[in-house]
Amino acid sequence: MATYRRAIDHVGFLVKIERAGFPLTLNHYFASTISARRKARMEKQLRDLKSWQINDDEAQPLLRFNDVLKAYVSNEQHTVEEFEDVLKSYHKVARKRFVDNVCKQAIDHHLICSVDGPLQVFSAEFVGKLEHDALRALAEEDSHIMNRRRKLEGDLQTLARAMERLAEP
Repeated sequence: MATYRRAIDHVGFLVKIERAGFPLTLNHYFASTISARRKARMEKQLRDLKSWQINDDEAQPLLRFNDVLKAYVSNEQHTVEEFEDVLKSYHKVARKRFVDNVCKQAIDHHLICSVDGPLQVFSAEFVGKLEHDALRALAEEDSHIMNRRRKLEGDLQTLARAMERLAEP
């Protein structure tokens, strides 16, 4: 239980860091995500202009200069869009980092690989010393699950025999 408590406390620590600290990342995907968002936004604005199009293999819209000028937005709208691009890009990168940190630090370090973690109890030496009944009690399915599985296996065999009979000429 102490190991589980340390893992949960560490997740709390990671949450505190994310919430209290400055939004900061050195991940290069941050810049590429911002760029992709800006490009997608601009493409949508230009496609929504409903300019004319010729029927060729690429079917690219042809834009008139006056139509393109309509795609420009006010300084206020531009600032709002930029903030949205930066925040959504940051949170996309930060969310992935946070999930990785929880996985690597709280789960892997505290629960799986820790010398005093819960999985260390089940060492080969420990399991080798168990009596047959004790090992069965630890590893065996619950009786109601075992009974349900056996029933389903019987039903499956019955259905397979029925399918064979239906396939007979």
